[in-house]
Amino acid sequence: MSDSLSKTLPGTVCSQMVRCGKVNCKCQRGSLHGPYFYRFWWEDGRLRKQYVPRSQVKTVTELCDRRRREQRDAKAARQLASGLASSLKQIENTIHDLDSF
Repeated sequence: MSDSLSKTLPGTVCSQMVRCGKVNCKCQRGSLHGPYFYRFWWEDGRLRKQYVPRSQVKTVTELCDRRRREQRDAKAARQLASGLASSLKQIENTIHDLDSF
């Protein structure tokens, strides 16, 4: 991960237990290594995964949470704007109908 992280990041941070692949390792008998932390997100229709160093878990999690909050707030603002535009159109139609008398 880069030291100069952006202000938000897509996805979410999850912990995972992993197998290392060594034949005689304890993880082959069920005692997995970890937890290790990864950020998961969708990009170009594919699920992406990126390792997150333990020292950056809090920061990356906060950036992902911030992104979700910003997207939620933007959606609410778009819905509000759409509702206001619809109300304005209704008012304009009512005024137009009253002017027709």
